Amino acid sequence: MDSHGIENCCLYMLPSLLLMGNFPPEKKEDHEQAEKNTQTGEKCLDYLERLFQRHGELVGRHPAVFLIAPLLVAGLLSVGVVNVQMADDMRELYTPPGSVSLDEYRQHSQFLSDGNYSTSGVFYIGIARRDGGNLLQLDYANFIDQLNQFVLNNLTFDFEGKRLSFDRDVCSKSVSCTKSNEVFRLVIDAYFNPRLSGNADVKLTYPVAWIFGNRMFLGGLFGGVRTDPARGGRISSVSMVHLIYQYPTFERQKLVESFEQAVRDHLATLTSQSPWNDNLEFHTYSSSTLKDEVSRTTLYALPYFPISVLLLTALLVSVLCTGDSTTSKPLEGLAGLVNSLLAIAAAFGLVAAVGVPYNSTVTVVPFITLALAVDDTFILLAAWHQTDRRLEPARRLGLCLKDAGPAITVTVSTDVFSFLIGMFSSTPAVSSFCIYTVAAILFDYIFQLTFFCAVAAYGGRREANSRHCLFYWKTVEKRSNEIPTTTTTTPTTTTTNPPARVNPVQRILSKFYAQFWQWSASRPLVLLVYTVYLVVSLYGASTIRVNLTPDNLLVTNSPLRRYIWLAERYIYPQGFSADVYILNAPDMRNRTQLRRVQQFVDELEHSRFAVGHDSTSFWLEPFQRYMQHLGADDDEFYDYLHDFVHLSSNERWTRHLRFDQRPGRQHLLTQFSLTTGFKITDWVSRSDMVVQWRQLCDRYSDLKPVVYDEYNFIADQVVSLKTTTLQEVGVAFCCMGLVCALFIRQRDVLFWVLWSLFSMDLGVIGLLALWNLDMDPTLVVSVLMSIGLTVDFTIHMAYHYHRHQERCWLKRMLTLFDLAGWPLIEGGLCTLLAMLSLVFVSSHVASVFLRTVLLVVVLGLFHSLIVLPALFTLTHWPEKVAGSVSSVVSRDLSSFFFSATFSVCILHRNHNRETISTDMRCTSGTSARCNDQDDGSDAVVRKRSIHQLTLCNENSRSKKHNNITKHIIRHDRSFHNVLTRWTYSNIQC
Repeated sequence: MDSHGIENCCLYMLPSLLLMGNFPPEKKEDHEQAEKNTQTGEKCLDYLERLFQRHGELVGRHPAVFLIAPLLVAGLLSVGVVNVQMADDMRELYTPPGSVSLDEYRQHSQFLSDGNYSTSGVFYIGIARRDGGNLLQLDYANFIDQLNQFVLNNLTFDFEGKRLSFDRDVCSKSVSCTKSNEVFRLVIDAYFNPRLSGNADVKLTYPVAWIFGNRMFLGGLFGGVRTDPARGGRISSVSMVHLIYQYPTFERQKLVESFEQAVRDHLATLTSQSPWNDNLEFHTYSSSTLKDEVSRTTLYALPYFPISVLLLTALLVSVLCTGDSTTSKPLEGLAGLVNSLLAIAAAFGLVAAVGVPYNSTVTVVPFITLALAVDDTFILLAAWHQTDRRLEPARRLGLCLKDAGPAITVTVSTDVFSFLIGMFSSTPAVSSFCIYTVAAILFDYIFQLTFFCAVAAYGGRREANSRHCLFYWKTVEKRSNEIPTTTTTTPTTTTTNPPARVNPVQRILSKFYAQFWQWSASRPLVLLVYTVYLVVSLYGASTIRVNLTPDNLLVTNSPLRRYIWLAERYIYPQGFSADVYILNAPDMRNRTQLRRVQQFVDELEHSRFAVGHDSTSFWLEPFQRYMQHLGADDDEFYDYLHDFVHLSSNERWTRHLRFDQRPGRQHLLTQFSLTTGFKITDWVSRSDMVVQWRQLCDRYSDLKPVVYDEYNFIADQVVSLKTTTLQEVGVAFCCMGLVCALFIRQRDVLFWVLWSLFSMDLGVIGLLALWNLDMDPTLVVSVLMSIGLTVDFTIHMAYHYHRHQERCWLKRMLTLFDLAGWPLIEGGLCTLLAMLSLVFVSSHVASVFLRTVLLVVVLGLFHSLIVLPALFTLTHWPEKVAGSVSSVVSRDLSSFFFSATFSVCILHRNHNRETISTDMRCTSGTSARCNDQDDGSDAVVRKRSIHQLTLCNENSRSKKHNNITKHIIRHDRSFHNVLTRWTYSNIQC
């Protein structure tokens, strides 16, 4: 039997097929409950759609108000940027408030400043040869010693109109500062003195050297050390010398900056004048310098923002300019871009005005806002083109917002929820970033419904008057050979417009997409590839490690990166000193309490990362030998201690002791400090080391011990990331699930959407880990962003898949590609173009966001176009769709013929039985749909009540009119009483 015979047979069988749609009695209750749930969801959506429609009509009638008001609001709010507060201190940005490291830093500063509650600054000078050679040569050693003596004794700098001496005005206020790098001079004097080379009391070994009974830990001072086993382990070469200066800052940042700049200026002068200037490199480091270099990320990224704007401008103009100069929307597209810029200006001004600090991660917020916001412009303009051109502009804008408003609301809701979770992060940098981003997204949403809609209203008036899209003063005459109109129907609008031109790329991809799904092995192949993807993603996610390094916040050409590289290679693996403070000194005359102090130090020396007892510099050991030599009793501990530290040979110990300042108790020891050595291989080991320190300190809490290193705060961040990341991602995922559940009522579809969301996030994390990225605050923000972005891909595809219930798999895939696939590809391109300029920003922050967005777009398109359709077939078949006559008819009828398109349009108008006769036109490759001739009516699409059925042969090449007289079928909820009466004539397309 030929295709026409099958078609005619199906038409005669149609009444019987409708009767087959009755639900079995045992499923009646389930169906009625499903109907109630559907009705509730539809009522909510109907209310939302009516609200958007009324708003659109209001804007259409008064566009001037909605055009000017956003401009004034954005202009006023943008003034707030003058109050912006820069936050670029790593300790403040990446340490949770109230963390242990902040308290450790405060106690460390107070001790070094002799209790005057002034902060302590640390300045490092790293010196190495450019050829990596040995610095332990006489000329180099003398040069470095002269540099150290100049800084300590002769360096001067300008501060607040005065010429200050670092020695007299700053360093002399702290004993620790005056003794800076004294070990270096002792070592080089002994090393180059020929009379001491064979002295048994001088052992220049590493990491501990002995000079006349004085034990000296050289870790942190020398790096890249090589020893000579033939000479008893004597040091033979040094690749790096590390000078360290600890000084009081008196809470005056300008003083710190002036001092550090004076040192850098002196280093520049020395290297230009010295005979070996081409072979020595100097690298300075401090928290202040790190702040300055972190701030450079902002200066590097923002200049590339106009590139993103230009790229999006080119894309908008190229996509929105068609062959029709009246209906093209290039200016409206540019208005959408201006809308995003206004949102960025208003958001940054408002957030800065309320005191939220600006940090380097916030720099990428404008790029992200562009990527998220321009997609809404495409959605609104696409909805505008679906409206009837014969309607007045205000009416068209209302129908446009009725269709696009809920879609934009869903997108904004998912994006806001994903970043809203990060606003409550314990990491200040993450919290600030999310606050700026949420504000920008919300302002963009508000301006889309006001400013952009007002521009669209003016564009509608221009279009109604047949004005040119670019040259408004020109009137475009209608061509006599205008393409015949076709009828299209959407859930909210019914239009009679010329057929839209299809993009050539879209046509090619659509053809390939159809051929792929027509292939019998397509779905098994997709599931196989998807399984491999899951395995790879899971492996990558399991290998990711939490890590936070200072160089991740620096631009690629920052001079600090070289210093960090040298320190990580030469200093930290061989040993460095940590400061240990006993802030509640016990009664040292009591042997029990004295042994407790010694036990604490012993456990610290034998901890996992410790160098050992020889690296410890503790005044108690030489003092006990002193007491034994004099035969002093334990009760005389404090009396002899004062005599001990006043000896010239022991003067260096005074900086480690703090005595009671109350009258009559000046001889009592209240606090003291010591140093001991540790070595680590990477920053993750540093975090484990700090955690071990704190666990040990907790066991000796009565002593109030503190083990301090400059980078203790990194350990706090690494430890908190392990828990807060899981919490934030979990809460964000649940919020996304709730948003999806509001718009997807079918449980199996909802399950696969949530599974795909989890799958994409797993892929983003896993592939970023395989891309050699570690988990740090920047990556956490990127993952939160990816959760919001990935929902947009899945929810659109799932919605259209559920909505179009064609049994023919090929036709369903084509429909999905046209309605969801191609728009998702366009949106993905917009997102990539908005972030593309970050390629030129040589910083870790920009690189992470760019890689994340790239993976989100690729994985989003892979899941939405390939994976989701294949997953749906595992549980979701057309037979499982219950509800309307349309689903029943399409389920039963499509199994008989495949060449015909069966299209059902359902009209509901006041529940009255009606008979409608419609003149339909069928075009090859499209399905005929119902057209409500009363464009101004309040007819809405329903799944119940009055149904209008049309049938048309899809594959027919002729384009004749198809006159069909339809009689309306009215049925009750359970579909038991179906009354049908069919007449048809000349059914031939």
